Amino acid sequence: MKTLPMLQGATLVYQKYSSRFDAYLAGQEPNVLTRKFSAGALYDLGVYPLYAALDLFGTPQAVQYIPTLLRNGADGKGTAILVYPDYTVTLLFGKSANSYLPSEIYGQKETISISNITELESVTYHDGNGNQKEISTPVDDNPMIHEAQDFANIIKDPNGQREVYNNWFRLSQQVNQTLFDLRQSAGIEFPADKRE
Repeated sequence: MKTLPMLQGATLVYQKYSSRFDAYLAGQEPNVLTRKFSAGALYDLGVYPLYAALDLFGTPQAVQYIPTLLRNGADGKGTAILVYPDYTVTLLFGKSANSYLPSEIYGQKETISISNITELESVTYHDGNGNQKEISTPVDDNPMIHEAQDFANIIKDPNGQREVYNNWFRLSQQVNQTLFDLRQSAGIEFPADKRE
């Protein structure tokens, strides 16, 4: 059964108040909230929904980033729009506020809601007729266990896992290029950009 026979886009959310934001408000410049360290919301929390988006939907045709800038020019939060041929994917992320919104992937009447895009704790299919079904598997106590197992498999059998490794490498290249493109679209420059 096709869960979403027609894909119409998604909204992926990861917005969490930074433990360092109070220091920023007190006039300090924490390294996670300054361009001096090539930091800000996009390159920190934005990475998580961006990885999910590119893994699920592929590389977008075009991107646009609309940041909310802090007084030092770093982005405290923002909205990224990824444009695909038939739909858009919107990413909402930030370090200056909390959000409790779920992420969603849109079909026509059908929607998939995701409680936490970083850990996939609860993934629910809504059929548009008032019915819903949990489609996620139970989450382990340690959310990093599967990632550690995947790394261990590659270390134990690098030749047998070469395709997995190559897919991860391609995805990381796409994410890094898209991060750069998003940042350029917003005109955010880092001091490191000027180094030769």
